[in-house]
Amino acid sequence: MPGKANHHAPQPEIVLDFLKKTLPFNQLPPATLHHLTKHCLVDFYPKGTLVFQQGGTEVSHLFLIQKGGVKTYLKDDEGNVTLRDFRGEGEYFGALALIRDTSANLNVETVEDTFCFLFDKEAFLNLVKTEPRVAQFFLRQMSEKLVRTAYTEYRSKMETLQATRQQEALLSTVAGSIGRALERITAPLGFDY
Repeated sequence: MPGKANHHAPQPEIVLDFLKKTLPFNQLPPATLHHLTKHCLVDFYPKGTLVFQQGGTEVSHLFLIQKGGVKTYLKDDEGNVTLRDFRGEGEYFGALALIRDTSANLNVETVEDTFCFLFDKEAFLNLVKTEPRVAQFFLRQMSEKLVRTAYTEYRSKMETLQATRQQEALLSTVAGSIGRALERITAPLGFDY
């Protein structure tokens, strides 16, 4: 079960100072930043909190990590876990689900006590629509993660295939050695292979 929300309105100047140091927000005009601070909440998640549950959490905010960190991972039907990423201060989660209007596609769990700034869906989507730099930033980030994930999965499959080929070659060598040894042992007995 994902962690329960305990949202509070932060002091706008704290949010503003943080956004001024964080991509892509640091590229926005001051008026846009001030407007964004009005749509911000802050929440605390203790270490080990499941913030998003894969396929089960309806995402209503963009989460920007102010302090702490999270891990993102997938869990299959057999309970096998595939670690996807670690994210820390100044990084985000929830953008893809907001843009695609879907539930969480990953599990997100805190790896230490974590504070997040939360920007509501409407404010985030409006920012993406009205600020090309923000849209480009998130598109680039998501594209890079997609390429990195695809490459990692490809490399893993190739390593597995290479290991299988090596095992097949070893098995063939061992089988050949056993066959030659059997010929040497059985030849004096008159067996012909």
